[in-house]
Amino acid sequence: MERFVLARKLVKTDTTQMVAVCVQLLEQKDAETAIRVGDVYALLIYFYAQQKDWQKAREFLDGMAGRGIPLEPYIDAPLIKNVYAQCGVAPPGRQAGVEEIEEKLE
Repeated sequence: MERFVLARKLVKTDTTQMVAVCVQLLEQKDAETAIRVGDVYALLIYFYAQQKDWQKAREFLDGMAGRGIPLEPYIDAPLIKNVYAQCGVAPPGRQAGVEEIEEKLE
């Protein structure tokens, strides 16, 4: 938990170290007992999106999904859509045309 708090503080002062701490936390097998791994992913995804490093943000979104962690409790849906759009692909679990149908239903 302390390392995650440190990572959040480093966002403003040392982003390289923040990323390193987060990656180390994600690699820890017992990290889920102390923190929510989704929070670590979210910190990295928001950071890379702010930097407009869409590919890196997508890699962490894919990693999050690959671990079976639901995206939307941690990441805003518009950001998820934007990251994948910036990379030229549909978000996972989405098929072409689904958004159009959803818009018509709303």
